[in-house]
Amino acid sequence: MDNKSLFGLIVITALVIWGLVAWGSKPSQNTPATTAQNQIQNVSDPDELVLGSRDAKVQIVEYSDPQCPACALANETINDIIANNQGKVMLLYRHFPLSYHQFSKQGGRAMQSASRQGKFKEMKDIIFQNQDKISDTTITDFAQQIGLDMARYQEDYNDPKIVAKVESDYQKGLADKIDATPTIFLNGTKIENWSDPIAFQRQIDELLK
Repeated sequence: MDNKSLFGLIVITALVIWGLVAWGSKPSQNTPATTAQNQIQNVSDPDELVLGSRDAKVQIVEYSDPQCPACALANETINDIIANNQGKVMLLYRHFPLSYHQFSKQGGRAMQSASRQGKFKEMKDIIFQNQDKISDTTITDFAQQIGLDMARYQEDYNDPKIVAKVESDYQKGLADKIDATPTIFLNGTKIENWSDPIAFQRQIDELLK
């Protein structure tokens, strides 16, 4: 084989390899990155933890852990977002208790129980404001402090349906590839800059147009 033929063969081989690499790095047109989160979630179930109007145009879905420090920051940001966009934005809170947090499931059950007395936000806020003190005892104290009917609270707290709801949310999170808290979606799209209130609001404004 002369040098000219050898050179031509090398060029052709290089082009074939380049084409295969380029094709392999291109997202498949047949496997869109769609999960159960890439849609507005149904909030008709009264046991869903909702803050704001259930028929709001913009829906925040948050997977959260009561003992996660970053979740406490997200809680403040989302509270402000809901307050500043009344009737337009709602929060759907989903439990995602991390295994290394001892009282996260209990915190979730406390929120569910308080919600049955119309005090989801109050319980959510007092838990996040006192993360460093959370225990079985203090969770009961929190229920008293926010004025719950304690007999009803204890009954609800031990209700198998509430225990199952916390676990069900966690399993939904696993199915949606959630691996950290907080994980936040706006109308089904995951957002990364939730800690920047201005950027967060800007994205909401776009959805409200």
